Amino acid sequence: MGSINITDKAINKIQEVLKDQNMKYFRIRVKGGGCSGFQYVFKSENVINETKDHVFNFKDLQILIDKNSMTFINESELDYKDELEYVENFFNQFSLKTVAETQKSYNGVSVSCKSEIVLNENPLKRLNMTQARNNTVIIKDKNLAILNCYFPNGNPIDTDKFTNKLEWMKLLYKEIEILKKEYEVLLMGDFNVIPDDEDAHDIKKYKNDALAQPESRKEFYKLINLDLIDVFKTTPKKQSYTFFDYKTYKFGKEEGIRIDFFLLSPFLKSKIMKLKVLKEYRDMDRPSDHCPILIDLNI
Repeated sequence: MGSINITDKAINKIQEVLKDQNMKYFRIRVKGGGCSGFQYVFKSENVINETKDHVFNFKDLQILIDKNSMTFINESELDYKDELEYVENFFNQFSLKTVAETQKSYNGVSVSCKSEIVLNENPLKRLNMTQARNNTVIIKDKNLAILNCYFPNGNPIDTDKFTNKLEWMKLLYKEIEILKKEYEVLLMGDFNVIPDDEDAHDIKKYKNDALAQPESRKEFYKLINLDLIDVFKTTPKKQSYTFFDYKTYKFGKEEGIRIDFFLLSPFLKSKIMKLKVLKEYRDMDRPSDHCPILIDLNI
């Protein structure tokens, strides 16, 4: 049948959730999707499927795992950590301090630095919503504002999600407009925008996608018009792709899109030492569907 371990901290949290929802069992399931190719689904239930479910008992808690999911979960350990605690613990092992905006699902962003650097967090709370995250920090002695963002996806385009995407980008524009009066600006992250047709292997596939709509592109270029420079703009097409869908092995075919960016003030552009899309990480075992992007600034 296999095995799974659950820490006391996770057991206590699950029991708390079940009590709040007036449910009996806690299900763990694996399904396709997510940045690593599959994702875990946690759900409270009142019914056991006796033909498909493995049932694990922990104190007064019963965990349900279907046979297919057990293939991936076998011999795993489930723990519970506060989202920010998890991020901080990860970077602490590298002697880095961090500020983060996280969610229980969807996405999260963080900015980390050496412990001696003084970071002043500038929380732009109205930019943190269900499908978006923003992390803004100020390094005063460098006269630098760093905005790390996950932009709303916006799909489907005939729903409020697309409207919210555009409104969010307008809010971001206003915040950067204010910051630029005092600081050099580095805006980075997953923009969920394909700015130009050549930023996709096959733009026709995105005809009805929020990433390539004229309205999305308009808001992107409004950011550029704040005198911010898209530093990967002149990189050859295939070398600049940052996202490769898992379907039909798009990475192996180099059939990607460019949706991850560094936009920065002209002064910062003059300080670039290195710039690269780290495609080697996309070819690792169980990678994200995004490639990391690297910028090295001598400031």
